[in-house]
Amino acid sequence: MKKKDNHQLIGDVLQKVLHYYRLSSGVDRVRIRQIWDDNMGPVIARHTNSVHLNGNTLMVELDSPALRQELSYGKEKIRDIINKGLGKRAVEKVILR
Repeated sequence: MKKKDNHQLIGDVLQKVLHYYRLSSGVDRVRIRQIWDDNMGPVIARHTNSVHLNGNTLMVELDSPALRQELSYGKEKIRDIINKGLGKRAVEKVILR
């Protein structure tokens, strides 16, 4: 009997498991805050109350109206940064509150 070669990369297996059990959106929710903090810097992270994904909309709650106004000029860039960090196009729209 011939031995079957069934080698797979662990990352590929984990992706399949997450997809099969429909857990990938939960993992994305956790990763979004980390991606936000890492890319936006400590000052913006300190003024961010919450960051979460609602469907394909990134909801960001800030405690500074001035910062919210400043970030509103770069919503497309924010969308692109988060999508790049997630490795997929999960965010279509950004809402700053």
